[in-house]
Amino acid sequence: MSTERDTHFANAAKFLLQAMFDLHNRGYIDVSDDSLDEEWNDEYRLLIAQFAYDLMAHATRHINKSAIYTEHPHFDAFMLAIVPDMTEWPPS
Repeated sequence: MSTERDTHFANAAKFLLQAMFDLHNRGYIDVSDDSLDEEWNDEYRLLIAQFAYDLMAHATRHINKSAIYTEHPHFDAFMLAIVPDMTEWPPS
C-alpha cells in the first residue's frame, strides 16, 4: 500500500536519481568493486547532501509561516500537504 510518505516527493526522487545517473554520463550507477572509488563516493555524497539541503530550503520557502505559530492538531500533515514536489534544482 502506497502512503503519502512514499509518493509526495516521487518526482524529486526521480530527479535525484537522474542527477546521479548523469554525474558520470553513464545512465546507470555502477556498483562493482572497481568502479565506485573514493572520488565517485565523494561526488555521490556531495550530490545527495546538496539535494537534502536544497529540499529543505525548498520546503521552508513553501511553508505557511503564520501556521507555524498555531497549535493546529494536524499541523504536520498540513505542512507536508502544502510543500510541493521538487522536480529540479531550486535557484541558488
